[in-house]
Amino acid sequence: MRRWYQIKSTEARYWAFLRYWAFLRYWAFLLWPVLLIGPVGWQPVIAEASGEADGNYYAFRYLSRPAVPSVSQAQRVQTPIDAFILSRLEAMDLTLSAADARTTLIRRT
Repeated sequence: MRRWYQIKSTEARYWAFLRYWAFLRYWAFLLWPVLLIGPVGWQPVIAEASGEADGNYYAFRYLSRPAVPSVSQAQRVQTPIDAFILSRLEAMDLTLSAADARTTLIRRT
């Protein structure tokens, strides 16, 4: 059987190369776990790397709302997200900018 690069006709060489490429892609897709990790024992390796081994994997934890932090400028807090932002700014000794006028905000949109 001739290899794709031994074919003289350009069109036949093109189609032979595509068949060869598709063959390589197919086997590379099937064999990538074996080539990367080895034929035996790859499940425990993935479990240890992702944190599944100790049961503390993020996908297995229940959803919960974090506690809203208390801030010194409570009058500036309009939503819980503002409290998180203000607490981070206070940790870095920064403050929020002054609020713009309503007309300025409308003009920006």
